[in-house]
Amino acid sequence: MNNYLNGKKFLVGDSLTIADILFVSLFERFWRYVFNSKQRKQLSHLSGYIQERINSEPFKGLLIPLNYTEEDFPHYQFDL
Repeated sequence: MNNYLNGKKFLVGDSLTIADILFVSLFERFWRYVFNSKQRKQLSHLSGYIQERINSEPFKGLLIPLNYTEEDFPHYQFDL
């Protein structure tokens, strides 16, 4: 997904679609609480996409601003 998002603002086409809404709605908590800063840096295209979408008008007021955990998720370590 990181490579797919290289140079893209949206998952499909040139505007927000249901794909973006669904992906961000499902993935943002996982992104917020499971990935640590090192992992987020390795996934720079995905990180930029998530941040841009969450800070965009359709999501403002629906999702809380991104505050990341800096601790590793205690149940599982992701190797990238």
